[in-house]
Amino acid sequence: MKKTLLVIAVICLCISGFAQQSGTTMKYDRMLYQMLTEEQIATLEDQAPSKLADINFTLTHFCYVDSQLPANTLVLNDICTYVSPGHTCNPADIVAGKKLNRYHYALPTDDTRYTAFPVGNSGFYVIALPNQEFVKQRNEYMKKFGN
Repeated sequence: MKKTLLVIAVICLCISGFAQQSGTTMKYDRMLYQMLTEEQIATLEDQAPSKLADINFTLTHFCYVDSQLPANTLVLNDICTYVSPGHTCNPADIVAGKKLNRYHYALPTDDTRYTAFPVGNSGFYVIALPNQEFVKQRNEYMKKFGN
C-alpha cells in the first residue's frame, strides 16, 4: 500500500513538473512597458500570448545599433528624421541603450538590404534588418508559440 502511494506521488510530481516546463516563458523587454500597461500585458498573456510574443520580438529584433555597417546596406537620413509624432528622439539614449523602440519611429525598410540610419554625429547607426530576414527570424521565433 505504501509503495503504491509512493509511486502515485512520484508520478504526480513528475507530471506537474513536466506541465510547468511545457509552457514557454517569455522575458519582456523594458520597451514593451513603454507601449503597454501592466494590465494590457497581463490580458495579452492570458488571451493572446502569441500576439504579445510577436510585439516583444518586433521590439527587440527589428533593428540593432552599431558603428559598423553590414554589406549591402542602404544608408538613409538621421534616425531623428523618422521619429513619430508625440515621441522624442534622443541620440545619446539610443547609443547608450543600443536599442530603439520601433513603434516610436516610422522607418522605411528594404526587402533585401539592411537599412541604416545615422544616430546624430555619434558614429553609430540604427540598422534595420532586411524585411525578408526579419520575417524569417520572426517566423522561427513564433514557432515556439505554435504559430
